Amino acid sequence: MCKFLLLFLFILVVPVKARSSDYSIPICKNLVRPQSFLVDSGVTCESIERFEKIFQTVQRSLGLPSSFPRVFFKSTGYESWSTFGNLILVNQRQMSWDQAKTNDQRDMVWIHEIGHLVFQEMLKKDFKELDCFTKYMEQDAEEKWRNKNPLFDTSKILNSFWSSKCKNARDLQTSYSELFADFIVSTVLNDINAPLKYMQNLNTPQSEQIKILLYDFGSQHPIDTCLNEDPHFYFAPSRSVIGSRYFPVKRAKNNVIELYNVLKDDLLLYNSKGQSLSDCKVANLRLIPKIK
Repeated sequence: MCKFLLLFLFILVVPVKARSSDYSIPICKNLVRPQSFLVDSGVTCESIERFEKIFQTVQRSLGLPSSFPRVFFKSTGYESWSTFGNLILVNQRQMSWDQAKTNDQRDMVWIHEIGHLVFQEMLKKDFKELDCFTKYMEQDAEEKWRNKNPLFDTSKILNSFWSSKCKNARDLQTSYSELFADFIVSTVLNDINAPLKYMQNLNTPQSEQIKILLYDFGSQHPIDTCLNEDPHFYFAPSRSVIGSRYFPVKRAKNNVIELYNVLKDDLLLYNSKGQSLSDCKVANLRLIPKIK
């Protein structure tokens, strides 16, 4: 799952010194966009080409995002993320806790990150207050890509962001983006339970097992199951209504645009009133009637 906020908090707390990069442009005969990838030495052409095909599948289904991202590709790892600088980090062997995910689960993680790009691309056109936020993220992405290192120390850029007035715009969009990215996974795969499936069959810590159920669009989540502290589960009760309205999928692109507009209008209403997301129960009770 996207650990966007956690990643940048980690960078701020523990800056990574610049070092010679282990990433390079892949040489693969069937790859259409080799210049869009920087990969480590353990990544195979088969995996890179698979990611490219999955991205094309999303584009064919939705007509979005409009452009191919820049992709850091690791041979193995826990974290995956995407940024407003049209930059993604993914793993060939996606890990979670102490167990590798299956190829199908890994593919869902990739689609989830592409889903964030879809949301980011659409939102940038409608939420101008994000310009303050995105300029820092684009600078951050540019530095990482130029230095061929997803952990390149960009703490100066990020510290400028934290001291700016952009924080509320960033915080507002995060929970909506997590909900939307999971919706993209289920829509592209036409599987109402897909977000739940990519978290199952793992050696999950006991403390996380109840949370995992909240990914599902196919289950009923009472209003008090939402979690204020985790953007992945902030809109858990709204997932039940989304599942009932949009699955099985009949009009993928129309569904995505319709849900995006609902989320966007809700987000902009908060912003126009100078409010931040606080009580998830109140937020879900306000959002659910708009989805229905």
